[in-house]
Amino acid sequence: MIVATVQGNERGGKHITVKDGVKISGKEQQEAIDELYDKVRDIDIFGDFGIKKLKSKEWFCYMEHPEVDASGRTGIAFIVWDKSTSDETIKKTMKEIGFRNEDYRKFEKRYNKIKERLNKKRQLIFLVGIGIGLAASLIAITLSMIKK
Repeated sequence: MIVATVQGNERGGKHITVKDGVKISGKEQQEAIDELYDKVRDIDIFGDFGIKKLKSKEWFCYMEHPEVDASGRTGIAFIVWDKSTSDETIKKTMKEIGFRNEDYRKFEKRYNKIKERLNKKRQLIFLVGIGIGLAASLIAITLSMIKK
């Protein structure tokens, strides 16, 4: 599942919210916004773009929206998705909320780089664990041979 929201560019600033590639409104929209904000309220946001992994194992992206409001300002879109969300659904959701193809490519490049870094970290932890296990086994074998 993916939810994205950004303050609209009309006067009054009504949010545009998209869930799994479909714009939502009314009570469903408000519930989705509330849930999204609950997940990210403790996240520090610096600059106009960032991707972070949440404690809930979901992903969070904040990203400057390309459209400007009536006062000439841009807004920041908030996007939260889980690991089962397909790339196609992420792309569809971002397009539906108003991002361009080049915005999606920027997002995709950074997201893939972060995922690659996390995978390397997991591999390193796994290899260190194997190394510790082998070392412990060798010590145990050596000690058992010495006692004989």
